[in-house]
Amino acid sequence: MSKQFKASVEATSIHIVKNSIKPVLLVVYSKKPVTSYTGLVQSQIPAWDVKYCVPSPLFQQEYKVDVSSDADNPIVCDMGETYRDLEDIVTDQVYASCNGNDLFFESEYYTNYYNVFRIMRPKTNFKINRPNE
Repeated sequence: MSKQFKASVEATSIHIVKNSIKPVLLVVYSKKPVTSYTGLVQSQIPAWDVKYCVPSPLFQQEYKVDVSSDADNPIVCDMGETYRDLEDIVTDQVYASCNGNDLFFESEYYTNYYNVFRIMRPKTNFKINRPNE
């Protein structure tokens, strides 16, 4: 769609989410600069971090989800480190704490080679009963 709109993948993703009538959240990840982690060995350096999030109007109104701690998400790390075509979308389902309940969210990941994008949307509106951890 970015070619259709003559805009970048990032700008197109933001536009679509901001104008969506459905509850969706765009999470943009970027690679962390290695130079900001002096004194750590390479394996200790977090590779990817949440750059920013863009909620749709309905998502912002209905859901309070914190994804700021999603650094080094394994799917993001894999997508960011291996060659992937823009149409190569990876999906997953995760639960997240939202408004005091645990809800399932479906996610779709895609990349433009220097950012990884994640579109999250609630799968259901019911509470998840997960075992004590």
